[in-house]
Amino acid sequence: MKRLVSVALYDPDGMVAPFARRTIDELAGPGTTLVATATHPLTPEAAGWVRERGQLIERENVGLDMLGHQLVLGEHPAHEFDEVILTNDTFVLLRPLARIEDRIDPAAAFWGITASREIAPHVQSYFLCFRGAVTRDPLFAEHWPAVKLADRRQTIVDNEIGLSRTLTRAGHRFDVAFHPNAAELTRAQLRGWRHGRHNPRAVVGQWNPTMVLADAALNGHLPVVKISALRFDPFQLGTPALLSELERRYPEPMEGVRAYLERTARAYG
Repeated sequence: MKRLVSVALYDPDGMVAPFARRTIDELAGPGTTLVATATHPLTPEAAGWVRERGQLIERENVGLDMLGHQLVLGEHPAHEFDEVILTNDTFVLLRPLARIEDRIDPAAAFWGITASREIAPHVQSYFLCFRGAVTRDPLFAEHWPAVKLADRRQTIVDNEIGLSRTLTRAGHRFDVAFHPNAAELTRAQLRGWRHGRHNPRAVVGQWNPTMVLADAALNGHLPVVKISALRFDPFQLGTPALLSELERRYPEPMEGVRAYLERTARAYG
C-alpha cells in the first residue's frame, strides 16, 4: 500500500516534542511518503531528525494546518496513493495507531479519531485518514487548490467542516475511533451548560469532544489527549490532577508533555 502522510508542525522553539516524534515514528515506514511542514524554523537537530524520516518544508506561519497540507498535496497528488493521512503535533497518542484503527469500520471511506458536531458534523482535522475511494475522487483533488488564507474560524468552516460535508454529500461515509457513550454524552452536555460554552437548548453532541471529555482519556476510551485541553482547560476539568493521572497511567506516551507545556507556555499566554 502506498501512503502519503502530511504532518503540520509548530513549536516556538523550533523543536519537535517527544509526543510528536512518537506519532511521526508510528506513521513513517516502508511504502510511506512522509512530508512535514513546519511554521517555525526547526533547530538543526530537529530538522535532521525529521529528514531522516521524510521531507521537511519550512513555511510562513499562516493559514493553520490546511495551507501546509495544500503544499504537500500540490507536490504529491492524492490519486497516486492508496491512503492519505493529514495530521499535526497538537495531540498525544495514548494508544498505538493500529489499535485505534481497529475501532474503525473497514467500509468507511475516511476516518479520524474524533468527530465534532459544532456547526455541522465533521471529522476533526488533527488526524484525518482518507482511503482510496476518496483519494481517487476528483472532489478531493479539487478541494485543495481552493484553500485560501483566512482567519481561524473561516479556515475551520471552509476546510475542517467543509471537507467532511463535501465528501459525505458525495456519498463517502466516515467513522471515528471515539464514540461517546450515554454517560459521557450526559456529562458533556452538563459541562456545556455549566460553563456557558453552548446553547442549553442545543442538540446533545454539539461540542468539541477533545475538550469537554478530555478526561475520557483516563480509561482509554478517548485514545488521545489534546495539548490544548491540558493547556487551557476550557471546561475546568482540573488540568493539574488530569495531567498527573495521565502521566501515572500512560508514562511512556506522556513523557515530555509536562515539560513541553511549561517550555511553550509563553507563546500561548
